[in-house]
Amino acid sequence: MGEDIAWRLELKAARHERLDGFRVALSPLQDWMPVDDSIVAARETVDEACRKAGATVIEAAPEMVGDGREAYQNYRSLMFSIIASRWPEERRRQEAEEAAVSNDLFAEAGNAGIAATAGDFLGWLAYREALRESYRDFFRDVDIWLSPADVTNAFPHDERPFLDRRLQVNGAEADYMHNCFYAGVATLAGQPSTAFPVTRTTEGLPVGLQAIGPYLEDLTPIRFAGLLAREIGGFVPPPGYET
Repeated sequence: MGEDIAWRLELKAARHERLDGFRVALSPLQDWMPVDDSIVAARETVDEACRKAGATVIEAAPEMVGDGREAYQNYRSLMFSIIASRWPEERRRQEAEEAAVSNDLFAEAGNAGIAATAGDFLGWLAYREALRESYRDFFRDVDIWLSPADVTNAFPHDERPFLDRRLQVNGAEADYMHNCFYAGVATLAGQPSTAFPVTRTTEGLPVGLQAIGPYLEDLTPIRFAGLLAREIGGFVPPPGYET
């Protein structure tokens, strides 16, 4: 795009080449954000495997993340400001009205994105920059931030409008857009993330987590996931997906 005239990208080597060198932080699970029990169990499996291999494991998060609510609101607002930027005015109005009826904190954040002004957008970007600084501080003492990749495992494709869709988490309904929460944990601040399988569901589908790494240090979470695969078995194609 023209930047190649001067700019070059040279990724830093992985911070460690053995699991016993990694400092791993488990992302605290939040009571307000339900996560499938099989994913919680996978988290415990990885915790045990890392400790057994000699890695340092703690439970922690970047200071600014807190319980994740504010960052998730910011993520939803930014996401919908971009999604809705080319919508016709009639659709923007209709979607905003439907979101307002839900009386939900995060739906309101998305609604704010749909109706955003330039000032709103710049304010959300300022928050994101502050969040990035918090992540930089965090990754001075931690190499990997381990979290779920999603709140649930793979489910049949749903073609209904987003507002009509619902997730099933541990047998209970949950907001479909909560699929975005753990994706936003990494992508809002621009952190590299490597998703990897740990176990399988009773249907044989992978149950995974994500290893989030320091900014522009993509090779660190990739290397971590590769080393961990040696301890827990790595990817095995589900039944019917062998080829």
